[in-house]
Amino acid sequence: MKTMKKIRSLKQLKKEKRILRQRERELVRQINLEWQQLKENFRPQDIFGQQTNRCNGEDPGEREENVFKSIFSFGAMLLVKKLVKRAEEKFERYFN
Repeated sequence: MKTMKKIRSLKQLKKEKRILRQRERELVRQINLEWQQLKENFRPQDIFGQQTNRCNGEDPGEREENVFKSIFSFGAMLLVKKLVKRAEEKFERYFN
């Protein structure tokens, strides 16, 4: 971890505060961007769409097995959706 410089004047203190605020804004912006990307990658409708596409493309013998997989995936999707919503609420409380 980087050590702080000795502050010798009020001007220097203000400069350091400005630098830290700027760094904080950059980090918050980066976290928000990464959070949005994560939410987009794990949207429930995308996950469900991928599973239904897999079911429709295979032969009838495997289709019955895939129905159970789809039901399981749908349940997992609902769980992920709830977890993402809770995490989003916690992040919003933390950053607001």
